[in-house]
Amino acid sequence: MTIGLLASNRSMNAVEITLYDAPAGTLPGTQPWLVYGEFGTVTQTLLGTTGTRLASDLGAQAGYSNTVPILNTFKNPGFPSLDASQGFAIDWSMRLISETHSSPNRAGTSMILLGSDNMGIELGFWTDQVWAQTSNPLFTKGESVNFDTTSASVDYRLQVNGGNYVLNANQAQILTGQTRSYAAFGSSPYTLSNYFFLGDNTTSAGATVDIGSVRLITPIPETSLTSLIIALAAGVVALRRRQNAKRTATKA
Repeated sequence: MTIGLLASNRSMNAVEITLYDAPAGTLPGTQPWLVYGEFGTVTQTLLGTTGTRLASDLGAQAGYSNTVPILNTFKNPGFPSLDASQGFAIDWSMRLISETHSSPNRAGTSMILLGSDNMGIELGFWTDQVWAQTSNPLFTKGESVNFDTTSASVDYRLQVNGGNYVLNANQAQILTGQTRSYAAFGSSPYTLSNYFFLGDNTTSAGATVDIGSVRLITPIPETSLTSLIIALAAGVVALRRRQNAKRTATKA
């Protein structure tokens, strides 16, 4: 019961912010939470009320962030602190139409999520893989998973808890690892805290990607812990029933 109450309290205190509301039918950068930036040959196409298509050539950069470049201030000062000990997550939908890269350590679409302690993760998306950038050596391909990012829109969740991250795709875990700091890069955005970015952040890759709604959740409600305990309890009960049935059959 104590655990159930804790989960309920965490749920009530959770902050949920829609950083990009696709059904609103406007571009992400025109909404309150994200700023849009581009360099080189880039196009943005509004896909009605389902999202935005972002297309960047090899050599270009473009994307959406919660932070105004150079000033390094939040576009919306109401952006919350992301405490890894409490947990935080980004939910978003995305379909990669095409991607090209001139380096095995770069991706045309990336997601960066850094907490208040500057620890977090950068993920790269290829047409057939999702992978993480390492911090030592800096910005090289780390853990990865073969995954089709192109056949349909995928509902992703990137969750950070303590020193670890988990990436789910359509509610199934596909990648996990330790969070890291990229501050050795020596400048923003990697020296920032509470930072979010989605798009093409390198001139060594390009992509065409459809991006749907993006939502931030913090702290993470502990309902998953409660569900796990319930599942374990049910498993113990089922095991005991099987053992009792076996004993009865043996006696007979």
